[in-house]
Amino acid sequence: MTGFRSAAVVGLGLMGGSLARELAGRGVRVLGGDRDPGTVRDALRDGGVHAALGPALEGVEEAEVVVLAVPVSTAPEVLAALLPRLGSARLVTDVGSTKRGIAAAAEALGIGERFVGSHPLAGDHTSGWAASRPGLFRGARVFLTPGPSTGAESLALARELWTGVGGRPELTTPEEHDRRLAWTSHLPQAASTALALALDGAGIPRAELGRGGRDVTRLAGSSPEMWAAIALDNAPALAAAAAALHDRLAEFRDALARGDADALRGFFAAGREWSLAEGQAPGGMELAAVAPPCPGTPAGHATPNPGGHMERSENEEAGGTPEISRERSPEDGMQGVAEERERMGGYGYDSPADLAEADREEKQSGSSAGR
Repeated sequence: MTGFRSAAVVGLGLMGGSLARELAGRGVRVLGGDRDPGTVRDALRDGGVHAALGPALEGVEEAEVVVLAVPVSTAPEVLAALLPRLGSARLVTDVGSTKRGIAAAAEALGIGERFVGSHPLAGDHTSGWAASRPGLFRGARVFLTPGPSTGAESLALARELWTGVGGRPELTTPEEHDRRLAWTSHLPQAASTALALALDGAGIPRAELGRGGRDVTRLAGSSPEMWAAIALDNAPALAAAAAALHDRLAEFRDALARGDADALRGFFAAGREWSLAEGQAPGGMELAAVAPPCPGTPAGHATPNPGGHMERSENEEAGGTPEISRERSPEDGMQGVAEERERMGGYGYDSPADLAEADREEKQSGSSAGR
């Protein structure tokens, strides 16, 4: 695998637009498409896209890497529409917050060998091309979810795509991803929205909230269309998480009704203990950390090339990363993924050091970090 010179980004909102800007800035030829023609015009004007895709996504044929940055509810349909145009694609990926549906669609369409699901944890409550920006993915965790027939080249290329824009890839399965994200992303969004609705019902405007209240309700400003699609696509796992939250709130309400000071102290103490706990999570599974860097290059990062494409470091060209670049048969499938996960420390989590650093940044900026 020697890098890629061209990429097509379908959907130029916050995530797709930011990725297009990053790739264009690194010398990759970027073709862009969006359902809003005005967004495409803005992207061309700003230099984040070199050429526009046609109304039926004409032009995708030129791309070695194809990225779907569309709502999870429409991603399988868009993938099917792209199918006749994917002849040159060495990697097809997405940026959606759920992974099982799109992974199943890729397998059903016969492109599982070239498909690797991606989920960069870099979004926030803003949206659209105007919100997109270089640097969005710098330091962000990016879940990669290969399927049972994903090929070694496509997995390595997905890794290169995200390390090249500053991300920290972590390997997992589509099923484990969706189960975890129901708790770590989708439930916080629902809780923030529910709190906002409760405050609205009580006639409390956001302007009356202190910093903590503003932080907790910030996510309520996210796109309703996007989050409705995510919630439906991950409904079973999210419903279980929501039920657990409901049970905790019911316990709190019952303790209030009883005037049970001990139960209330226990409620808040348990939450504080969880918040301050250290060392409770296993180490991360960063693919970017598998290979040591060549001099002057961060581990696993793609380096811009004057010839207009992204290349791997000299270290990778010389030896590669055998666990990633080994041949993967369909029989290997998710067993191979599980073996890599076990070898590399399990599912990736923020370390206590990461959390402490994020807390310091939050205090300095006066606002909570974007997800």
